[in-house]
Parts: sequence; structure tokens; C-alpha cells
Amino acid sequence: MSKKRERTKAVIAVLAAKFPKCFAVPDTRRRPLKIGIDTDLLAALGGTIRRTELIRSLAMYCSSDGYLDRVRTGAWRVDLEGKPAGAVSADDEKHAKAKQAGIRTRREAATAAAITQSAASRAHGPALAAKAEAGPGAKRLSLADLREAARRRREGAP
Repeated sequence: MSKKRERTKAVIAVLAAKFPKCFAVPDTRRRPLKIGIDTDLLAALGGTIRRTELIRSLAMYCSSDGYLDRVRTGAWRVDLEGKPAGAVSADDEKHAKAKQAGIRTRREAATAAAITQSAASRAHGPALAAKAEAGPGAKRLSLADLREAARRRREGAP
């Protein structure tokens, strides 16, 4: 995990500790936040957290599945004290569902790419290993060489 991501998660943990009625660390308990809560947080924290870190943390917090699942038309938004501070509109719900769909699409694409790369490395592993053993002056493998290696592997030939 990157240092920036670790720091962002740490800021969320600090917010949950300082404002437990507003923020929840397990995302299954997250509730929609008041519009403009970033301004309230900056004032309440008195500069102890930089604005960029706070905005990044709020973005991560509000992009979690648990949070997006609870952004439904009519649901109460909460302020720092956990009190109702407005309601979720139909447009807000529509935006949350679209964001959630986009996140799922990106996750599925990343998973598919990782699977494809893993399969490709397994398929080309013997051919690439042979090239590495041959040394730096060896012939570079062509697409035809790779296809031939794959055909032999499928047929079980050496």
C-alpha cells in the first residue's frame, strides 16, 4: 500500500475517533455526510490536518461501498455531531449509483488484466526462461516462436 493511501486511511481513523457520531471506520456503518462538511472539519480541526489530506480522506471515505450503498433518496445526512443536516436527493442517489458502477467496472477490469497477465506469464514462462538462459547475444523471440512454444506446451511436446 502506498504511503499516501496509508496516510489517508490514518486521517479517516482520526476523524472517526474525534467525531464518532459522524464517521465510522467499518464502512458498513457509514452514513451520508452533510454537504460542505469539509468546511466544518477544517474549522473544528484548527489546521491539524492539511486541507488536501482532508479532501483526499473524504473522497476515499465517500467512495466506499458501504457509504455509497446508504446514499438513498430521503436518507438523512449527518453533521459532525451525528445530527440530521439535510437529506439525500434523487440526484445524489443517482450520482452515487453511477459512481459505484464505475468503481466496480474499474475493479473488474483490473482483476481481468491481472488474470490475463498471470496467464500470459505462465504461457510464455518456458520460452522466456530459455531466452534468458541463452544470454544477451541470443536471438530475440518472435511471435512465431512464442506461438510454437504455446502449441508444443498444449500438445505436451518437449
